[in-house]
Amino acid sequence: MAFNVKLTTQAQLDIWDIISWYESRKPGLGERFNAEVNKMLFEIGERPTQFYFYKVDFRRAILKHFPYLIIFKVAETEIIIYAIVFGGRNPGLINRKLD
Repeated sequence: MAFNVKLTTQAQLDIWDIISWYESRKPGLGERFNAEVNKMLFEIGERPTQFYFYKVDFRRAILKHFPYLIIFKVAETEIIIYAIVFGGRNPGLINRKLD
């Protein structure tokens, strides 16, 4: 059963900021990042329980070609994406986004 995937406003802002940053470094790289995020969002919606827990109630998906994590929760009928964060970031800073 596929779940509906919903992004919080913070997650949308994260994606836009990252796309903009990558595009400023190399044209087309932001588009590649966006495509990989969309592919992972599809995978999360199809099989959310395949991803490891990040902390209580939150799971994380690791992008394959970019050093970012997608942090999400599984609800009864939907997946809620809370943040897209740099994987090398201090976990305390990530946790502040989730509180």
